Amino acid sequence: MTSGLAFTLTLVVQQLMGYSPIATGAAFLPAGVGGMVGGTLAPRAVAKMGLRGTALTSIATFAAGIALVIVFGLNGSIVWVAVGYGVAGIGIVGTAVASMIAATMRIGQERRGAAAGLLSTSQQLGGGIGAALAAVIGASATLTAYRTTLATFIVLLGIAAMIAGTRFVLRPETSEMTRQHGPEAA
Repeated sequence: MTSGLAFTLTLVVQQLMGYSPIATGAAFLPAGVGGMVGGTLAPRAVAKMGLRGTALTSIATFAAGIALVIVFGLNGSIVWVAVGYGVAGIGIVGTAVASMIAATMRIGQERRGAAAGLLSTSQQLGGGIGAALAAVIGASATLTAYRTTLATFIVLLGIAAMIAGTRFVLRPETSEMTRQHGPEAA
């Protein structure tokens, strides 16, 4: 879905708003900063709120960022696109961290690399599908098409939240968190 979001927002900023590729890249810098923030906060959040709480909070943050873009950014404000994408970036990386911990925490050390590789592959496959979905929904290159694409992402995030809410464990064992992520995570 993150690839689909980047694809859609690129089209919004360049085709709908008329900005150059350089201005578009500059507007997307807050997403990178948001990602760094999400990556820094997520391990601490897992230690305090557990995987489920972290995943649900991260998914909600991701959806809130997209909602900011829909409500304020699609009205022609590149600043709000940047702010919304920055907020989404926090949620994107927070979700990725929680997913990686969930995927590897109960697997023996000798199989963690394979588990991480499988998760990464599935994320890449999902990104390709998300970009294709965004291209199909937004093919008409209209404001309504872009709004529909972004709203579809929010619906998919709602489905992801339902899955995370029922499938993620509440809290990994403290010793496991300490062993994997250092004493500051415990």
